[in-house]
Amino acid sequence: VMEARRAKRIAFYLFLLSVAIHLFTISGLEFNTDAGKERIELVKAIVERHELSLSGDADLKGIDGQSYPLRGIAPALLSAPCYIFGNVIGSPEVAGPVLINNQLLGAATVTMIFLFAVSLGYSLRASVLTAIYYCFGTFAWPYAKISFEHTIATFFALLSVYCMYQYSVHVKV
Repeated sequence: VMEARRAKRIAFYLFLLSVAIHLFTISGLEFNTDAGKERIELVKAIVERHELSLSGDADLKGIDGQSYPLRGIAPALLSAPCYIFGNVIGSPEVAGPVLINNQLLGAATVTMIFLFAVSLGYSLRASVLTAIYYCFGTFAWPYAKISFEHTIATFFALLSVYCMYQYSVHVKV
């Protein structure tokens, strides 16, 4: 019981550390990528106009003559709450709140790796070191700072495997 509480507290601190590092080292260049611009425009369309079409000319034209994004809508849907929150707090810069979900999901992935390692039976120390190595020693840090979908895909793939593992352990498949 005490070990489980300690693991939850460590997971929380790992999440905060990872979010802080990702946010403090963000360069601003990710807003200038085509993927970032497209995501911002698609989030605006979803939240403000309740449409999936883009207002400008895009590479993909639908049979209705509207412009549509080349990339999937999942990143934009995940960014919509951040966009709404940015509007609520009166953020003058739309890009910041929209693209912050990569930093949040990157930190959540670090936390998930820690929790997965603990559930596999590794010590807290080994689990923390594994999560920190993933956070700062792999592609996770640079990719969490840009608007590509790698961070989102990594989080949900790992979440799926973690949930399957937890199910198999508790249900005894």
